[in-house]
Amino acid sequence: MKKLYLLLTSSIITLIIFMLYLNGSEKNEIDFNTQIKPILNKNCISCHGGVKKNGGFSLLFEYEALDTTKSGKYAIIPGKAHESEMIKRIAHQDPKERMPPESEPLDKEEIKLLTEWINQGAKWGTHWAYEPPKLISPANSASTNSASLGFIDSDDWSANQLDQYIKVRLDGEGLKPAKPAEKAVLIRRLYIGLTGLPPTMEEIDLFLKDDSENAYENLVDRVLGNPHFGEKWATVWLDLARYADTKGYRPDTYRSVWMFRDWVIRAFNEDKPFDEFTIEQLGGDLLPDPDQEQLIASAYHRNTMTNDEGGSDDEEFRVAAVIDRVSNTWEVWQGTTMACVQCHSHPYDPFKHEDFYKSYAIFNNTEDMDRGDDRPYLSYYAKSDMEKLDEITSWIQTFPKAPTFEKEATVKKKIKQSIFPYLRAGLANEVRGGNVEPNNEFVNIRNKGFLRFDNIDLSTVNSIEIGYTSEVGGIIELRKDKRDGELLGKVILEPTGDLDRNWQHARLVPQKQIETESLYFVFRKTGDRNYRLLNVKDILFNGKQGEKKQWQKDKSWERKSDILAGINIARIPVMKELPKEKQRPSYLFTRGNWLNPGDSMIAGIPGSMKEFNDMKPSNRLELAEWLVSPENPLTSRVMVNRVWEQLFGKGLVETSEDFGTQGNTPSHPELLDYLALKYMNDFNWSTKNLIKEIVMSSTFRQSSVATSEKINKDPYNYLISRGPRFRLSAEEIRDQALFVGGLINDEIYGPSVMPAQPDHFWKVPLRPHIKWRESTNREKFRRGLYTYWRRSTPYPSMTIFDSPSRQVCTTRRIRTNIPTQALVTLNDTVYVEAAQGFANRIKKEGGKEIDAQIQFALKVALSRQPRKNEIPELLGLYEDALKHYQEQDLEVWENVVGNFAAPNAENAARVMLASAILNLDEIIMLN
Repeated sequence: MKKLYLLLTSSIITLIIFMLYLNGSEKNEIDFNTQIKPILNKNCISCHGGVKKNGGFSLLFEYEALDTTKSGKYAIIPGKAHESEMIKRIAHQDPKERMPPESEPLDKEEIKLLTEWINQGAKWGTHWAYEPPKLISPANSASTNSASLGFIDSDDWSANQLDQYIKVRLDGEGLKPAKPAEKAVLIRRLYIGLTGLPPTMEEIDLFLKDDSENAYENLVDRVLGNPHFGEKWATVWLDLARYADTKGYRPDTYRSVWMFRDWVIRAFNEDKPFDEFTIEQLGGDLLPDPDQEQLIASAYHRNTMTNDEGGSDDEEFRVAAVIDRVSNTWEVWQGTTMACVQCHSHPYDPFKHEDFYKSYAIFNNTEDMDRGDDRPYLSYYAKSDMEKLDEITSWIQTFPKAPTFEKEATVKKKIKQSIFPYLRAGLANEVRGGNVEPNNEFVNIRNKGFLRFDNIDLSTVNSIEIGYTSEVGGIIELRKDKRDGELLGKVILEPTGDLDRNWQHARLVPQKQIETESLYFVFRKTGDRNYRLLNVKDILFNGKQGEKKQWQKDKSWERKSDILAGINIARIPVMKELPKEKQRPSYLFTRGNWLNPGDSMIAGIPGSMKEFNDMKPSNRLELAEWLVSPENPLTSRVMVNRVWEQLFGKGLVETSEDFGTQGNTPSHPELLDYLALKYMNDFNWSTKNLIKEIVMSSTFRQSSVATSEKINKDPYNYLISRGPRFRLSAEEIRDQALFVGGLINDEIYGPSVMPAQPDHFWKVPLRPHIKWRESTNREKFRRGLYTYWRRSTPYPSMTIFDSPSRQVCTTRRIRTNIPTQALVTLNDTVYVEAAQGFANRIKKEGGKEIDAQIQFALKVALSRQPRKNEIPELLGLYEDALKHYQEQDLEVWENVVGNFAAPNAENAARVMLASAILNLDEIIMLN
């Protein structure tokens, strides 16, 4: 028995030792992604990666790293670090032999890690972002130091499972969540976070008085249903889409694309599932029988820049646009920095040079060709105008011999031309040697420039009147079917002087009355100057008397023609695939140079991503479907992270533009995967449901007040130990000032507007005629996303707050904090007018006593009641200002008060009070 006992004891001890060994081995196993890859990226990859392969050695892919080098030796021999050339060279004592050359040597800990990694078998690893999302409970979260913690069923703090991922991490770091934010703080956080605007006084009172259990959820539902929700989230998406009202490059001329902006707003308001949102933008024109909305959505990739400058190579800039579309798609949907792969393999991530051109082949077969007229385009009618056209065309068809009209929007432009003989120059089918001014108001034309109109019937026209202005005069020639085609007539244009005011009409009489395929109005100068010689606004075709159509003789025609005159036609560039017989071959561009084509390329996706599923995208629609397939590990993560970034100030992955190995790792990887899977599966790509999940959490509802402990342990709030606090965006700061001032025009949708900006800001050499035409009345007080966006000279008071030029995609706006920002909010016209309007509102709505007015002002501006000492401090400011202005004269009062109130010392002092409140730190921050 004793022997048996000893044998059993010995066996148990042996088993324990073996188990401890296994646990220790598992615990000490080197992780490639977190421990090895950072060392390689920092010290080795610049010479041995995607750009360079010095010595025939590359660390970009596992098979390359384990292959022989130029010397015939193996740099890495799994299990044999002492025989691996890599270890020998990084540990070499001779600086001439040691790697990396002419750099600081690796430290002992780094060499030890690399040595152990190779001895353990040099196991490679897949970067976390390319692994499918996995649902891991908080109990097993790698983000916590306490593996014993699990789902906290009895946790009083967590409102949903999202909170448990946060709390487990906080517990592991020895921190507690912050207390809940005050209701007044929370309603402002929610409204600005979801709509970009503060809550109304009525909404504040309703929420503060509601003590029911569902008060907050009811508020969330109301805000999600607010029509301004779509405007806030469209602003984010328009940065990604590089939306602008101009074409870019030096000419930077007008492009009519605001209908795409409206589509994005509608999509967010209607909660269009993100998979459909993706498919319609990348391949809407390739869908079976696409409707007008899906075609407008395809304008996403028509936001690339176009060069209208004379002498530029159209093919060069067409290629540049296609290259941008490739880089943009990968960055926006995959968080992948693909732009560098245009010239060489990725230095850090698993993408080869040829992978870029597989994607290039997908985008290379659209009809757009860097043309000045932006073809192909869609003629766009507002829904109400479409209904009017349907009504009138149906009425015309009740007459004998009436034409049969197709119902498509692209044909309805011809309907209007055939029954109402008036054309706006800005809607010409083609403009060459000139530019279309904003909102198609008119066209400016240089020498030998022309307007082309298609399908014009001159058979019943006896004269054409052209509305114009011209600095030096000239001649307009009317030519048939081509620029130098048969001359049908001409007219001399007398100089008018001021190009912007002295509009005149010149009458041209056609020599033939015929039908034409195209009609060209060609301008030839008579003076010496050679820039914007002519503005053309409208063209009126006068018909022969007595040759009216039957419906034009009807007594109802005059009223219906007035309706037609009021219908606006806009054009938006859209995507259209070339027919198969005209599709272009695609090549790999050596070093990214389009003039140095290499191997022929077939459309496809990067080789490292083929394992996601069996799909083989060959066109834009198939690529879009691949991007939103459940197997794609990135799309859902990237969008979830983008939403989180907007609500918390930074994403779970802070580098939202780069999910690759050079980007930041997620602060809460299991939470990111949990939300990504929920977004795709439970929410069916509903962005509103995703947002509700986040804002209903206790995490979102924390106070943003930081304790000394949290400042010490979590200074940047990476652990989310408190609520969000960050500066508002450029648009939000401006919109909030107008909202608080009672000036904001909250109309949704429509063309861009031009609010006040400094005089001559647009003046550039050789183009002195370009002017900012300030919008009038309430139009100038529309929300910031409707501001006319000129790429070369963006709106300055928003640029100072880090809004981008949108020449290229902007995934993340980097916030700056500079003194000139305060100069803008104190002195820019928009903010001065907002302060004047706010002061007037304070006087009218705040009561008779100044104390009550200050209390009202703080509630309007900050959505809360005043705190201790705030009223005395602001009262002192008002009294100091009043004393100052009582010593001034009427002219000073008028300058300060503006047109909003009577010019006197009291109103001037109130404007200073309003301006001070609008410049509080709390108002330009989201707490």
